[in-house]
Amino acid sequence: IVLHLAGDHERVSIPVIEVSEVLSDADLINIIDSSREVGKLMAITKRPTVSGRVSDALVETSYPDVVSSLVSNEGATISA
Repeated sequence: IVLHLAGDHERVSIPVIEVSEVLSDADLINIIDSSREVGKLMAITKRPTVSGRVSDALVETSYPDVVSSLVSNEGATISA
């Protein structure tokens, strides 16, 4: 159900993506790879914690606002 909600319109998906503890790194990376909707990507950057794998996938999108939001998240693990 959570994956379905995460794939819905941004109005529904953003709150789910941002706070759901059920979404795994693989789920989040799949969202990044399958959706270039900036709102969804920004929601991932605002999660309480963001793993290095997810951070790398976000950086690879090359969206400046997404990368900036990620870097400002103290709970994000960002590789060199």
